[in-house]
Amino acid sequence: WAGRDSMLNFMKDENSISVSVAHALTIWSEKPAPTTQQPGKKIHALMFTDIVNSTRLTQELGDTGAQQMIHAHNKIVRTALLNNYGKEVKHMGDGIMAVFPSSNAAVEGAIEIQRQMARYNATGKLEFHVRIGINAGEALAEENDLFGAVVQLAARVCAAATGDETLVSPAVRETYAGKRATFTSRGARTMKGFDAPIEVFAVTSRTK
Repeated sequence: WAGRDSMLNFMKDENSISVSVAHALTIWSEKPAPTTQQPGKKIHALMFTDIVNSTRLTQELGDTGAQQMIHAHNKIVRTALLNNYGKEVKHMGDGIMAVFPSSNAAVEGAIEIQRQMARYNATGKLEFHVRIGINAGEALAEENDLFGAVVQLAARVCAAATGDETLVSPAVRETYAGKRATFTSRGARTMKGFDAPIEVFAVTSRTK
């Protein structure tokens, strides 16, 4: 109901999205979970989104155009989070870091984001492209943020993607149990901060 109410408020007033999303996340976070108040490692699926060439686009579009681009990105990503049990961890300026309860939810959230991005770009209003990276594993939760190698790798996987592409780590591919996505190897990539190259997989939706 929190997610539904958030979207209804958004349709009435676009400026309500930040308030309604915060309200929805507060309700979800109040569900019983005895260990959520204690710092520690838990299994998460971490997603990073990133607007490709955001610095160049900002120079080309100017401050007003750049803000329109950010607002469009935020609306699309946050709606997908609400629809797929995701929670925004923090805004990165030209992207969002989010957490999901499973690889299924994260991958299907990414599919929704890229699908809505394609629809937005088809309108001809303002074309820009988003890349997404997802990793799964144990992240250290502390003070409403997430830390650790699983988070760092998710960011590196995102950086390895191209525009309109979603890449995932082997951990995501191995733990995805849904039917909406297929995975294609893009080969092993050298990731800053990681000793060995890591294979990444591109996500393709089974349905249009």
